[in-house]
Amino acid sequence: MMRKLLAILMAIVILLMAGCNSVPEKENTEENMATFFFPGEEVEHEGTWLAWPHKYAYKQAYYFGEDGIDGEAYVEIMEPTWIGITKALHTGETVHIIVYNEEERSRVEKLLSENEVNLDSIDFVIMETDDVWMRDIGPIFTIKDGKALTVANFIFDGYGNAIEPDYYAKDAQVAANIAKQKGFECIDIDMVLEGGSVEVDGKGTLIAAKSSVVGSERNTDMSVEEVEEYLKKYYGVTNIIWIEGLKNEDITDGHIDACVKFAEGNKLVTLPYDDFMWYCSETESDWEVVSKAVNAEGVPYEIVEIPLTETFYDELEDYGCYLNYYVGNEVVLVPIYGDVNDQVALDAIAKLYPTRKVVGINCMNLALFGGMVHCVTQQQPVIVK
Repeated sequence: MMRKLLAILMAIVILLMAGCNSVPEKENTEENMATFFFPGEEVEHEGTWLAWPHKYAYKQAYYFGEDGIDGEAYVEIMEPTWIGITKALHTGETVHIIVYNEEERSRVEKLLSENEVNLDSIDFVIMETDDVWMRDIGPIFTIKDGKALTVANFIFDGYGNAIEPDYYAKDAQVAANIAKQKGFECIDIDMVLEGGSVEVDGKGTLIAAKSSVVGSERNTDMSVEEVEEYLKKYYGVTNIIWIEGLKNEDITDGHIDACVKFAEGNKLVTLPYDDFMWYCSETESDWEVVSKAVNAEGVPYEIVEIPLTETFYDELEDYGCYLNYYVGNEVVLVPIYGDVNDQVALDAIAKLYPTRKVVGINCMNLALFGGMVHCVTQQQPVIVK
């Protein structure tokens, strides 16, 4: 009897210590009845989340061979981009910055002050991380029942186990740890999903590539229909558009946020046909799906095309992409590369967001590590009651 009692008490303690709601979804009647909504990116933000690059990273071994690179060199390469992003965003919203420890906080505070950033707009959060891709590891903020900001905590498994568990163990806990520190309800979801693998228009439609959601060792025990149930519930959508995508081309297996974006006025932003087939897909039908996509009301989207860079960069083994831009409250942060098409992209995106300032963020350094501006940002929306 005593042994059974101890086992029960231990189970209760574990549940109380959990960062997220770990009750199985089917047994959680309240959650099953709740409604969730993920606003479009252009809707007002409370703030933007960043994870500051640090020297304690895992040496980026899977990018630069077995030995990786020195942590100090990594920071030197990456940090100017974080300064530029923070400086551009902080006048219009809070910038929540995850720093590895107190020493890093002091260092980054000094650095931002030297770059004329008002620290009153910065919220530093002490947390150990492996990497910087907040779009994929950060909290997916969804609004529960129209009134409560909730973290939908999908599983992060290192991009379908493309990297070793030791390289992402800390990142896999970031969303839950943020929820715990900030006091948000957090719901564990038994499905693998990176934030960059979906795009939503905030009006009932979500688009994704199967290659990065139900392919490449992600969710192999689930059908597409089962995956759709989770997406519809926690993103609050009714209309899901799938493309097949591009497997094994990069570590993300073709995240959609570099291929398709929704914009205000029922617009869908994508690449011209030749660029799309190079960068996003191996299947002609994917282009048909995107070019003929309709919203949740059945109305076709207006298609806006923005090309890749004119230059093929040997160091990237690719062209540069502009679609991985991020929409803040006052600004739109656009990847640039020192290419002739930089201005073409900046002008096109400025027309999409006429009330916001378009800011170019040099992303050659980020692209070397497999990402761009949208990949390192995650918005926290404002709840409008």
